[in-house]
Amino acid sequence: MCTIKLDIMKSLVYLLIILGFSLLFGCKSYKEEFIKFRPYKNKDFITKDLEIYKASEFLYPVLDSIIMKTEQCPVYHGLKEKIAFNFSVHKGYISGTDEISPYPYLMISVVYAPKFENHAKWTDAIFYYKGYDFYFKGKYLNALFAKTGEIISIHCIDPKKYQIDMPFEGEEMYWWYEYRNDSLINTSYGYCIE
Repeated sequence: MCTIKLDIMKSLVYLLIILGFSLLFGCKSYKEEFIKFRPYKNKDFITKDLEIYKASEFLYPVLDSIIMKTEQCPVYHGLKEKIAFNFSVHKGYISGTDEISPYPYLMISVVYAPKFENHAKWTDAIFYYKGYDFYFKGKYLNALFAKTGEIISIHCIDPKKYQIDMPFEGEEMYWWYEYRNDSLINTSYGYCIE
């Protein structure tokens, strides 16, 4: 009986020693690293001319749905003047796969504080819908837009001075659509994080 208790005690001592070493030497200490983000100054901004497009009525139901979902997201309540949307047209790989699509894909996402977006690098045109700005990038499609012949100058960050987008909670809201046979098919989307 004594040898059984002694064996149990030895096992417990060994276990405690192993746990102690694991705690002391198994946990790697991490140094906190700070990334310096220099606030933009007036000299970091440039003026860029953008073509103004008009969205076709074909897009209205999609745009209405996206605006409604965005306005319902608590993260964006009261921020209408501080948000805009990126709207891009892609050809090539289907998002998240190795498959190449013969059809164009549209990606629409919410942008918080658009004045800090580097429009000079990622924007070819702009269109307006229901009081929101949509910054356009990609291949122009006649079925989705009409060129107005108008130009607008925007104040944006010089691509040479651009650092990084500051993350904002809620920017997980995005929508991918495939444009096929004169219809838009929603292929994926991100949820409002509440």
